[in-house]
Amino acid sequence: MSGTTTFGIAVAGAILFLASPVLARDYCTSRPRHEWMNVSEAIAKAERLGYRVTEIERDGSCYEIEGRDARGRKIEADMNPVTGAIVRIKKYSRPRSWTDGSRY
Repeated sequence: MSGTTTFGIAVAGAILFLASPVLARDYCTSRPRHEWMNVSEAIAKAERLGYRVTEIERDGSCYEIEGRDARGRKIEADMNPVTGAIVRIKKYSRPRSWTDGSRY
């Protein structure tokens, strides 16, 4: 491989790596925002799924939800704003009974 080709591949890889956080939340829906459920409906849907919502915001094509699951574990989830389906969830293992006051 020539030096120019190697450099071009390295630049393309760097661009994709740096762009990945921007693209990360574009997988929930391609539907226009006027078709999205409103925030109150999204919170109600999450609660019906067993989550206690402490924060919700639009993030790309998703609603990003922070809260607790039924076992008291902190969660961060991406919700499809049209269907209400959870498309990604991260659960933390620390139980809610810990009282050191830290946000983890």
